Amino acid sequence: MRSSYTQSGRRLVSLAALTAVAGLALSGCSTAASTDEASDGPIEISVVLAAVAFENAYQAQEQGFFEDAGLDVTIIPGNDPAANLAQLVSGEVDFAVVGGSTAVTAAAQGMPVKVVLNNEAIDGEASTSGLIAAPGSPIKSMEDMEGKSVAVLGLATGAEIQLYEAAEEVDVPFDSMKLVVTPISGMLEAVGAGHVDTAIIFPPFYEIAKAQGFTVVAEPTREFGGGVPNTVWVATESTINDRPDVVDRFRTAMSKAADFYNDNYEDARRITGEYTEIPPEMLVNRVYVERTPDVNVDRYQHLIDMMVRFGQVTDPPAAEDILAKGTETR
Repeated sequence: MRSSYTQSGRRLVSLAALTAVAGLALSGCSTAASTDEASDGPIEISVVLAAVAFENAYQAQEQGFFEDAGLDVTIIPGNDPAANLAQLVSGEVDFAVVGGSTAVTAAAQGMPVKVVLNNEAIDGEASTSGLIAAPGSPIKSMEDMEGKSVAVLGLATGAEIQLYEAAEEVDVPFDSMKLVVTPISGMLEAVGAGHVDTAIIFPPFYEIAKAQGFTVVAEPTREFGGGVPNTVWVATESTINDRPDVVDRFRTAMSKAADFYNDNYEDARRITGEYTEIPPEMLVNRVYVERTPDVNVDRYQHLIDMMVRFGQVTDPPAAEDILAKGTETR
């Protein structure tokens, strides 16, 4: 049987939420496990996706890559990083997509989770995300950002790291900006109505913002984040150590899905529309970038170093130590 779909509400991420998840992990909760992995049938697992970069997981289901790997996968769409981690360590799911920086924060807090493969790295050449202000806003560049508010998908999710780097380059104090956690689907409304000055926004909403005349202030993710793991797949150490065959099967299926995705952006566009309910005409300019299962270790370490520099973590593990054995690297 192929994957089934389960709807799950979106919640907002915060450092406090990540701390709470860490407490849950350290209390001894274990991950989900199949009760009959020795049987001849497929192994049942559950995975939870992020609100972005989810198309290749659905392609893995639709194209039969999970089935070919002997997996029966239930897909849970669209949670924020803290919610995804909570589901992972509580045993509700076996694999979760989180931001690359979220995995760092989790590891720094002692959570027993590791990266098992990359999902999407930042493409330093592609204009897929940006810092936007309202149409006609006096905010035109990073030089105008001192003291301004910024809508973000979550705290310590990575996007603000590149924002801070961009601010620092033009001598704007990074800590003068106020971050406001906002669901990605509500960012354009929040900026347009003046509830926040700006927003770091991602596809497909970035393309929609540009088409609707919002001001592009900067593209810090592209300018400073090229090669950084943007979203990664994580599992608990229990799953990694006790069920290595399941991890290998999942990696195989998602690697095939990455290849299919890279050759079929129009199919990815269809899936974006189907699962966001955005009309096709609003996705015409949606930019898709390559999915790569291997982790760029040097760029991951750069992200960690910047997280330390901007006070998001203290004494985190090295990038190599956050990766599970067998994770592809470059």
